[in-house]
Amino acid sequence: MRSPFVHEWFTSNAAAAGDLIAIDAGPRTLTYAELDRRSNGLAHALTSAVPAGTLVGILTDDIISVVTSMIAILKAGCAFVPMDPSSGDARLSTLIDAVDLTWWIADSSTLHRLSAIGQQRDRVFRAFGAFPGAPPATYPGVEVTAVDLDADSRPCMVAREPDELKFLGTLAALG
Repeated sequence: MRSPFVHEWFTSNAAAAGDLIAIDAGPRTLTYAELDRRSNGLAHALTSAVPAGTLVGILTDDIISVVTSMIAILKAGCAFVPMDPSSGDARLSTLIDAVDLTWWIADSSTLHRLSAIGQQRDRVFRAFGAFPGAPPATYPGVEVTAVDLDADSRPCMVAREPDELKFLGTLAALG
């Protein structure tokens, strides 16, 4: 019997310890149940558009969004490539080209960066994000999908073979 993958382990722990704090980000906290629900909502949005096995970039400096995105991407059967928003555009461009990233999870503070890089590279990126309050502005070179993280909290788990996930993890590590 194989060991559970990280997202499977997380889901079982969230069921057992739902009311405990999973993330303490100063004034904001998230319980395991809330994190599981939010990651399921994002995973459902991803599976409706992103093919399983795809590398998905994460470009946000909000720790709650980063952790939610990582778990959701794994639940969607994809692999995540976290990018440091403090990196310069040249560094981000190099990494984007190295792993041929098209799909993203971003926020309103980082979409302009994807837009600028997309326009320089004559590429169109596809970005998902939760945008509280109002939908995001239009960003040339980026097709933005606003996600309601609470819209679909049903469990989401795309089955992957262990060898496929190892391969995706290797690709992500090369970035």
